Amino acid sequence: MKLPMTKRLLLCAELVPPCETVADVGTDHGYLGIHLLREGKCSRVLAADLREKPLASAQANAERYGIPIVVAAAQGIYAPRQAFP
Repeated sequence: MKLPMTKRLLLCAELVPPCETVADVGTDHGYLGIHLLREGKCSRVLAADLREKPLASAQANAERYGIPIVVAAAQGIYAPRQAFP
């Protein structure tokens, strides 16, 4: 199933070097993190947002595309320690 990646999101993805973990701060729908995992640019993603609706959307999209991302309520880069055991 094809992800609805905008040009802006694709450009952001190009700027991410290969790494172990990506924090998608202000995740909204989770597409960036899902894309990075699908492309093998990272091995895990923390999708963070202040609001519950974007977190629910990111979780639903991860499930829809069969991609395991960690979703956490967070302010900026301050995610709870328990997000990654």
